[in-house]
Amino acid sequence: MWKKHNKTLLTLITHPEIDDQIKLYVDLIIGNRQFKLTAFDKQAKRELARLYAKALKMTGYYPQWFYSSGNSWAFIASDHLGLGPGVRVMQLGKIIIPELTSLLDDNCIIYSRRNANHFRFRVKDYAAFLIARIKKIPLFLNKHKSPKKRDELIKKLKDQLSR
Repeated sequence: MWKKHNKTLLTLITHPEIDDQIKLYVDLIIGNRQFKLTAFDKQAKRELARLYAKALKMTGYYPQWFYSSGNSWAFIASDHLGLGPGVRVMQLGKIIIPELTSLLDDNCIIYSRRNANHFRFRVKDYAAFLIARIKKIPLFLNKHKSPKKRDELIKKLKDQLSR
């Protein structure tokens, strides 16, 4: 099936009339067959960046939209990358940073399993964590339960990004 339909699947990612959730499912299928992003052109990678940033935001506002837990993205409390979308974000690298940067002021709380709920991590915490990972900037969000302290770290990250 992959050999026969891979080009069709790749075109669905950038097709303007395809629903964003369907595009993410298509990327899951593609990711299962071809883990790396080598098949994607620059336009498709930009579209994936937009989709994954939207999916991260929607994880907070409407968890049933695609990913239902922050653990899909990252285990911030234990300073580890999540499976699936967290890995895909890392593969996108610098191309997704502008999209994630737009989420650095979003205070919506994302539900997390496994001991992370008492941190009450927000969309911006996940975005900051992923940006820091991509840019290899130390960011110890897991050291602070207080959102106020994490906001100070995120502000420093924003300052670094604007330089």
